[in-house]
Amino acid sequence: MLKRISKALLGIVLCCAAANVSAGPRVVFMGDSIFQGWNEKVSTFFTDNNFLNKGISGHTTADMLLRYNGDVVNSGASAVVIMAGINDIAQNDGSLRPVDDIAMNIASMAKASADAGQKVILCSILPSSNLWGRTENPENYVSRLNDMIQEIVLENNYAFCDFYSAFVMADGTLDYDLLLESEVEGAMNGGTNCHPSYKGYLVMAEALMPIINEVVPAAAE
Repeated sequence: MLKRISKALLGIVLCCAAANVSAGPRVVFMGDSIFQGWNEKVSTFFTDNNFLNKGISGHTTADMLLRYNGDVVNSGASAVVIMAGINDIAQNDGSLRPVDDIAMNIASMAKASADAGQKVILCSILPSSNLWGRTENPENYVSRLNDMIQEIVLENNYAFCDFYSAFVMADGTLDYDLLLESEVEGAMNGGTNCHPSYKGYLVMAEALMPIINEVVPAAAE
């Protein structure tokens, strides 16, 4: 009798464990300081929507690849949002990684998720005209990388969120009203101008949520 009860209890435990494995976050976000800052400034966007934020400040696409399986593929998330590459262009690894290599790293991350059954949403990176003065004319690299990201999207039928366009005005110039005040001043003194303000993150959420809802309907979490 005890053996039968033990087996029954074991079955319940195993079923619960399997349910917990599959009941992961709705979406996991892979990125750098821009995603990390989003979590810090508007944490409710993630907690209220069952989103998991894995943005780490300073990380390049090479850094993200090293932690991708653990942070994304094994997270149990139904989908992944990837925005990466600005730190490669900023030479955070000590040198300027070729844009083709940056795009290849992004494609490798997306494929790992797609192969694991996760939906993929790739994002264009934000405009920037200064990255600590390390890279001359960074906007040229940003533009080329965004073009390549869209090619990856088209070739693999991924979803795409155009954050870049959300941060430029009608005349094509950067909307500084969406950036941290310190970024506006810092860019004039050898800093950066690619980190969103609270208002900027609201604009990003407005651009992204319809895409997430289409790719992973809330009822299908």
